[in-house]
Amino acid sequence: MIQDDLKKHSQAIWVHFYKNRMELMALDGTVKAIEILKIPYHHPRMILADFESATTTLKELMKHHSKGFFFFKYTAPIAFVQIMEPIEDYLAKIEIRCFKELFFNAGARQVKLYNLVGNSLEMDND
Repeated sequence: MIQDDLKKHSQAIWVHFYKNRMELMALDGTVKAIEILKIPYHHPRMILADFESATTTLKELMKHHSKGFFFFKYTAPIAFVQIMEPIEDYLAKIEIRCFKELFFNAGARQVKLYNLVGNSLEMDND
């Protein structure tokens, strides 16, 4: 569960990922920043269908975390991405890779994906 992982990794970045916005979360569950997408990155069949648009939105969101500096310039934290849209069962491997690449490209050293109730979306839980 995401709460257990947040306790283990207090320096982690926690992002709520919606089809129309991203939210940077504090460890206590409050919203630190919200970034509304300028170009839609979702599609009726996928939450993340436009990688470039999602990259732009993520970079803007992370400016709130780093006070205007590039997101992971000095550290390479773990990113916990909680997808806040209904997902049946698990994500397809291509969807998992897309989400992970999005955060790896921003500088994360590890990315973990969770559903809206906080359970891992990856079958092998790594």
